[in-house]
Amino acid sequence: MEGEGLNWLAVVAAAVLGFVIGGVWYTPLLLGKVWMREAGLTEEQINSGNPAQTFGTAFVALLIMSFCLASFIHSPATASMEGFHNPSQQGAFYGMLTGLGWITMAFVVNDRFEQRSWKLTAVNAGYWIVTMTAMGGVLGAWR
Repeated sequence: MEGEGLNWLAVVAAAVLGFVIGGVWYTPLLLGKVWMREAGLTEEQINSGNPAQTFGTAFVALLIMSFCLASFIHSPATASMEGFHNPSQQGAFYGMLTGLGWITMAFVVNDRFEQRSWKLTAVNAGYWIVTMTAMGGVLGAWR
C-alpha cells in the first residue's frame, strides 16, 4: 500500500493513544512497580535518564508502528470486511494479532534467552497487546 492512501491524522492519533496507554500502564498505580522490580530498575535509575530522549524515541517508534499497522490494516489483502461488523472491529482484531502474535512472541523468545521473569514478559507484552489493539481500532475506524 502506498502511504498517500493512509489517514495521517489517524496514524498520529493512534501513536498518541499508544503513548497515553503506556503512560498509564507503567505508572505505580497500575503496573509500574511490578515492571521496575522485575526489570531490576530503581526510581533513581529511571530518574537519572534523559526523559526527552526516552520519550521522544518512544513516540517516534510508536509513529512508525502506527504507520506500519495502518499499512497492514488497509492493504488489499486485509481490507475485506468479511467476518467483521465494522472497520474499527477489524482494525482492533488485526492490532490484537500484531500485539499477541508478533510482539508478545518476540518478548517470549528474547526474555527466555535473557532469563527474564515471566512477570516482566507479561507486563511488557500485555502493554503491547492492549496498545496495538487500541491503535488498530482507531486506524480501522478512521479510514
